[in-house]
Amino acid sequence: MELNIVKESGEGIVLSFSGKLDAPGVDIIGTKFLGLLNHLEKPVFLDFSEVTYVSSIGIRLLLNGWKMVSREGFRMQIMNTSPEIRQVFIIAGFEEMLA
Repeated sequence: MELNIVKESGEGIVLSFSGKLDAPGVDIIGTKFLGLLNHLEKPVFLDFSEVTYVSSIGIRLLLNGWKMVSREGFRMQIMNTSPEIRQVFIIAGFEEMLA
């Protein structure tokens, strides 16, 4: 699992994920992801075009990130998902976060 900052501007920050967002993936990027979101004062856009799998622990990480961003009054949106990943987010109740 990799996490990269693709773009940062006054309009928001775009983070690109690639690989599997499972337990080993969360171990690799979890601290970095939450650290980037800590007290962030702009919208966050998560590019999932290169994500091949999302497990429940990956969903938990995203939920924690969403809560952090929401507390600051901003939104977090997931974009460019495959149909399979999109379905996982819909089942998990993350429709509000899907772009």
